[in-house]
Amino acid sequence: MWKKAESAEIPAELDTTSSKTVNYVRKNITEVEREQPDGSKMTMYEYDELAVKKEDWELFMAVSESAVRIEEHERALAGVSETTVAKGAHAVGEYITVDGVFCEVIAGICAGETISLGRNVKAVNIGSVLSNMKG
Repeated sequence: MWKKAESAEIPAELDTTSSKTVNYVRKNITEVEREQPDGSKMTMYEYDELAVKKEDWELFMAVSESAVRIEEHERALAGVSETTVAKGAHAVGEYITVDGVFCEVIAGICAGETISLGRNVKAVNIGSVLSNMKG
């Protein structure tokens, strides 16, 4: 849960070193002037802060990296030529590679048939396929 916090120093948006158990994520950092009891002014920084357990952070980073790989995979698949020809027959639900991209067959493919993205194959994340097989 995000909490309001303040500091006399400009806080880092991401702090992974000040605690052994959590990482701090900070947003909405604003500079404010505070009047001190002696009448002088002091610059302070107010912000929203989220403490994330280190193990949760590692999981989040792994998922984020996976999402980037999925986007790269989808971009690669968008370039798959519709002239790719199946070397054999493939049933719905089988997994094949098309021009180096891991795909699931979504409509039966006959030997010699042209493979087309969206028509008879779709891009899939190999990590999610392997996870489903283990589960």
